[in-house]
Amino acid sequence: MTLTYLEHLNGSLPDPGGLLCVALIHNEAALLPEFLRHYRDLGVTSFVIVDDRSDDGTYDLLEAADDVAAFAPVAGSTYAEHKRKWRSELLDKFCAGRWAIVPDIDEHMVFAGMEHGGLPKLVDALDADGCEAAQATMIDMYADGTLGDMNYSNGRLTDAFPLFDAPDCYHRLAAPKRFRRKFPTPFFMVVGGMRQRVFEPVAFDRSKWTHRAFLDFAAIENGFVSTAGDRVKAVALRQLVRSTLADRPLFNLTKIPLVKWRRGMTYYNGAHALSGQLALSKRRLALLHFNFAGGMSAIRYKSARGQHAAGSNFYRRIEDGRPETTALLFDRSLHYVQPQSLGSLIS
Repeated sequence: MTLTYLEHLNGSLPDPGGLLCVALIHNEAALLPEFLRHYRDLGVTSFVIVDDRSDDGTYDLLEAADDVAAFAPVAGSTYAEHKRKWRSELLDKFCAGRWAIVPDIDEHMVFAGMEHGGLPKLVDALDADGCEAAQATMIDMYADGTLGDMNYSNGRLTDAFPLFDAPDCYHRLAAPKRFRRKFPTPFFMVVGGMRQRVFEPVAFDRSKWTHRAFLDFAAIENGFVSTAGDRVKAVALRQLVRSTLADRPLFNLTKIPLVKWRRGMTYYNGAHALSGQLALSKRRLALLHFNFAGGMSAIRYKSARGQHAAGSNFYRRIEDGRPETTALLFDRSLHYVQPQSLGSLIS
């Protein structure tokens, strides 16, 4: 097998007739067993995982799994510079013309009706609808306390971090025009949730008609598939509240984790958008996002490593915001029990 940025370490190459999951990992041995369990339960038959020079026992877990093919970056290839190419190279090689699941290790996909047939039934339904991709919202999961209190070791992640912000705390808005020229799928991006609320709160004010109009249109229950009229309205409403949106950095909670891959496409960074214009499903998926499961030690590590977006600027900002003393629970926190707990965030 000839790849430019990756080399095959071990494990059988994926079953061409099965459902494939492609993921990248670095020092997430604590999260990996739950990740594999969750996606196996959903119907994934093969995993292709890039181990980015882990030194915490991650590779041993990958090697022990019969359904995982492990890859590693070649010398000189880094996550910061080449993560898009890592994903594209594997998806071009193994998934052209077939469905693939592309989550991060700290993301668990959930969707309406998943208990009745899992992912195989979902992709059959997407094929029947003529769809090529499904959009998901990352739902930041947390526990009652501060980031300083969080420190996951084992067990069900939803038991350790059962809380999430209510559906009306998430908003869809038109992705910037310049961005959409290069990455046209999806049109809508999602912002909000715990991360935005705690670290970079956006001050919407329903007493202002412009804010009311934006928030009513921006409700996630309005969906991600848009008409030409929806797109014109979305762009106009974003302009109406542009000064409020520009006041804070916006965390993009949009992912396209389920895609019928076309050779030659690329993802934007962490699977947030695609370079191809794809037929998007009306179904709304969610990714339970356990980004803070490692607590402050993981945040400091990611900040110092500097391999995430903008040199890990997000994690540096968290460090500067006194997270050890900031309570995460608020009056719109809800408790996750099952996918239906997410209400209008999924459909």
